[in-house]
Amino acid sequence: MVVLHFGSFALMGAEAGPATTEAAPDDPVIVIIVCTAAVVIWSYVFWLYRGDILPFINKLFGASTASIKQSLTSIKLPKIEFQDSGWILLYRIAGWLCMIVGSLVLIVGLASDAGSSTEEGLVFFCCALLAASANFFAAHILRLQEKTAAFTEVTAGIMEKHHELMVENVNLLRSIAQKTEDKG
Repeated sequence: MVVLHFGSFALMGAEAGPATTEAAPDDPVIVIIVCTAAVVIWSYVFWLYRGDILPFINKLFGASTASIKQSLTSIKLPKIEFQDSGWILLYRIAGWLCMIVGSLVLIVGLASDAGSSTEEGLVFFCCALLAASANFFAAHILRLQEKTAAFTEVTAGIMEKHHELMVENVNLLRSIAQKTEDKG
């Protein structure tokens, strides 16, 4: 008989037999373990990316303009040459999300009694691992591209300054040469 448990409800399969509403004795333990693992993993991810997440949360919920003005006048911030975009953070979060979901499905699959769910959990974990690595690689490539673009902008600005200085030097040399010709 095939019986699926959903809280106090039970769905009975095609085989004949009474529906039971008994829960397996280890169901609450699995739920507690999975929830605890999820909280621990999300806490670690938040701690790992707190420098990126906290400014985003502050922007999202906002602050009063008076407090912003006060904080800007009291704090002298260093010049930031390069900052990651939100897309890089999105790819990193998606990668960690794939890792967490894959790990949870693997844990649930290993905790179940059926052999096929263990295999399905392992296959899903491998697919989630591949998806996570693709997200991390995309974040890496995007960061490299953004750093290259930022470096190119800085280099172009420096080259413009050097060009202006060279034009001034050429004009100065021409004026000196013209003065020496007028005297001579």
